[in-house]
Amino acid sequence: MMAHNFLEIPEALKSPLPEEVKKALAEWWNWYNERFALPSGAFLHDGGLRVCVAYNTARLSIICAEWCLERGETSCKECENYIGADHVAAHAIKRLQMILDDYNIKYDRADFMLRRTKYVCTDVVFKHTPTVY
Repeated sequence: MMAHNFLEIPEALKSPLPEEVKKALAEWWNWYNERFALPSGAFLHDGGLRVCVAYNTARLSIICAEWCLERGETSCKECENYIGADHVAAHAIKRLQMILDDYNIKYDRADFMLRRTKYVCTDVVFKHTPTVY
């Protein structure tokens, strides 16, 4: 992620976002924060907010290999499903999307890899509307 505008989720809730976006994000954060340990964060992106759950694919590979070796496995293709980081990240983002749907907030899926870290993301779409006095 771009470090210069990266926000922890509690920071994002304090930023100047539309109230409906803040409510939806707070609801998701309360649900997510109690359940999962994968890193998450957000950053302002193209007139919206990109919310991501991330995990290190290299670390996942090491855990997977250790799991296989402990069990005497010769093929480690199945153990990634056992570890489940990608499944957890996808589940968390799907929950965010369901909450955004409840609030009628538009979004797009925006996953990407940066070095050995996978980011499973949702772009929350909103446009800043200037306040007229």
